[in-house]
Amino acid sequence: MDIRNRVADVIKLNCHACQDFLKMIITEDWQYNFYNRTKKEIENNGKYKEKFIVAYEKMRDFGTENYSVDDMDMTLVSSIVHGCKDLAPTNLKTRICIEKLIEDRNTLHHVNENEDDEELYLISLLNLCNLKKFIECVDKFEIQIDDIVRLEYRKKYSKKIKDLKCIIDNERIDLIYKNNIINRDIQSVLDCKSEDERNKKWCDIYKIYMDRYMKVEKNYNEFNKFMIRASDFGIKEAHSSAADYFFYKRNYVEGERRLYLIYSSYEVIPKHIVESILYNINKYLCDGNELTKGMDNLITFIIQQGNVVLKNEDGKYFLKKNK
Repeated sequence: MDIRNRVADVIKLNCHACQDFLKMIITEDWQYNFYNRTKKEIENNGKYKEKFIVAYEKMRDFGTENYSVDDMDMTLVSSIVHGCKDLAPTNLKTRICIEKLIEDRNTLHHVNENEDDEELYLISLLNLCNLKKFIECVDKFEIQIDDIVRLEYRKKYSKKIKDLKCIIDNERIDLIYKNNIINRDIQSVLDCKSEDERNKKWCDIYKIYMDRYMKVEKNYNEFNKFMIRASDFGIKEAHSSAADYFFYKRNYVEGERRLYLIYSSYEVIPKHIVESILYNINKYLCDGNELTKGMDNLITFIIQQGNVVLKNEDGKYFLKKNK
């Protein structure tokens, strides 16, 4: 289960629905007319130049007659619907619906590692609702298309939307269940009355998640999710793993924030935790970045706690071992 796989499925379904719609309305001799339109837009620096240029280059490379609707992405389909009404005549309501699909597609295309998984499921479900509205709009208002053809189009994509929505709903329910279990386990650590009890409870729960997701299922994403959530709840033992994850994903802002959570969680940072901090700072430098002011300050704080931090010839930091 990975919401980003579902996001890709939603984007793909939107694209196919738009392509199939365009095939139903576009004129028979559209290829040469479209080529001339793209050429004119590019030569005159027209409104649709940037959106037409890729199609123009493909037609130049492979021949106008070999260019098909299947070569188009959603943005180009929308641009043809809006900018080439003689080639693809449509109802205003349909054009409004397809604009909404483009907005949804842009939102889904720009997701990153910061979004909550449940939020992405909800965004995906909302997009499917808008896609359903588009399909129904085509059936209702694009009456120049033969009724039987419209009906088949509606039936085909209504089923695809329903099937994908069912998958997303089931995965979202499973996600909520797993998140509730994680929250319950973390809360059981926070509810401990003594430090010894808390340490034992954390070790027991950590072992359960380690054994299940790292050793048995090899589901590293679920283990990382647990550690990040534990860090979010203030479990100091989880901050280092959370920092490792964000530096691995090159989300350096969040990674640096987790390093400071480590620093603020200890009166004196243990040596192995110091090494973990320096490891991530070195990884950041190895990725071709310059040391941030925050990281420089963090190294200073580590030194002020009595650690001897040295720099090797490669500019990487390491902790001097006591003899």
